[in-house]
Amino acid sequence: MGSRLWRPLLEGELADRAWDAVHAIAEALAAWPPAGEDPADRRQDQGFSLAGGAAGLALFYGYLAKAAEAAGERHTARSDQFLEQAIEALATTPMRPALYSGFTGVAWAAEHLNRLVNEEEWQAGGADDEDMSEEIDASLLTALAAPWTGDYDLINGLVGFGVYALERVPRPSAVRCLEAIVDRLAETAKSIGDGVTWFTPPELLPSFNRQQTPNGYYNLGVAHGVPGVIALLADACRRSIRPERTRPLLEGAVRWVVSQHLTERRGACFPSWVEPGTESQPSRLAWCYGDPGIAATLLYAARSIGMEEWSARHWISPPTPLEPRRKTPAYWTWDCATAPSGSPICTTASTRPAAASCSRTPRASGIGWASKCVGR
Repeated sequence: MGSRLWRPLLEGELADRAWDAVHAIAEALAAWPPAGEDPADRRQDQGFSLAGGAAGLALFYGYLAKAAEAAGERHTARSDQFLEQAIEALATTPMRPALYSGFTGVAWAAEHLNRLVNEEEWQAGGADDEDMSEEIDASLLTALAAPWTGDYDLINGLVGFGVYALERVPRPSAVRCLEAIVDRLAETAKSIGDGVTWFTPPELLPSFNRQQTPNGYYNLGVAHGVPGVIALLADACRRSIRPERTRPLLEGAVRWVVSQHLTERRGACFPSWVEPGTESQPSRLAWCYGDPGIAATLLYAARSIGMEEWSARHWISPPTPLEPRRKTPAYWTWDCATAPSGSPICTTASTRPAAASCSRTPRASGIGWASKCVGR
């Protein structure tokens, strides 16, 4: 779980304002779905998904129960209620294997919350003998049969499947899933120079992306691209999963990502994607696309296997809340109000390295983004 890596950054009035916002969100979400709406009506899989449904709400309330002790029982009851809805949907609703919108996401939430509730037992090396997701592993292994022609990313593809499997290690069926995922990543990797990357063909792109990049691209976002692969491979390497394949893929992927560093700083250090034959443009500031996500994955990989030269500080200038005020190109867009890509996530991206390293720079950045988020 590693919850010991998290330390509160906010104090005083700012902390009170943040808690007010959290409690307001919690009460608003408690009424989900809106009156008269059935969760399944949103879309067959989305109503119970990790990204947009009951599984995600169960996760939110589970963590809130741990953090807000005064209302812990109420939040735990809500978490249990939403998780039960999501698990029941596994038996009745057709779902893809996708982490964010499919059955691996629901199963990951169940596994993760089980460890959260029994955190002390897990940290002491104990575990529940009951395997809640063995059938999910079997279904995933079937879906992972070669040749792989689907997405490789975190949201819909191989990296997301790996996040689910990593949560279940050391169960043998989870290890087999991870081995299959590494094999599929190895089979679909492309060598460019001394680096390794993964190509997204146009047929796997949503229509709006296909209009921008009709020939496909190499993606540099955590959500849909190579940085997500780096984080997964780092964890698999640390756990000695297919080491003869995992380590070379990881090293090659890091080399490829850092080679995309923009030589001329025009708002960001890295582009969102690389399209062969076109000039790369700076990314927006977000976790899904942009420097914060790349920084987090490089830092995680560096610390996972002891490669300090991969540390993000060598490649990325720390973002600050003042940067959006600078004059920036029109294509560098900002979304500072929403969790998927704005201030809350930049706060989280800064908090993790601050807690791990006690560095003042990411700590100050995290506090700054939190201040922006709560409107101070």
